[in-house]
Amino acid sequence: MDATTRRSLKARGQTLRVEAWLGKEGVHPAMVDTLARVFDKSDLVKVRIGLGAGAERKQLAQSLAEAVGAEVVVVIGRNALLFKEPPTLEF
Repeated sequence: MDATTRRSLKARGQTLRVEAWLGKEGVHPAMVDTLARVFDKSDLVKVRIGLGAGAERKQLAQSLAEAVGAEVVVVIGRNALLFKEPPTLEF
């Protein structure tokens, strides 16, 4: 992802509300299913990483993004912004 795209996604992400919360259980199948459903509706998702998550926030965001096939745009504080390219439709 180039810098221009990342900057544009960060700007869009400022107005988003948190769609998923990552708690002390970390990345688990229910969380991955929840994010998959959210990514069906939107290409950009804000995730809140709870205080009890334990591990490094950037590592948790990266493992969550890999589990759902997305990219981490940015991790600021306890918020992570994930982007998943929408599927292209071919006719």
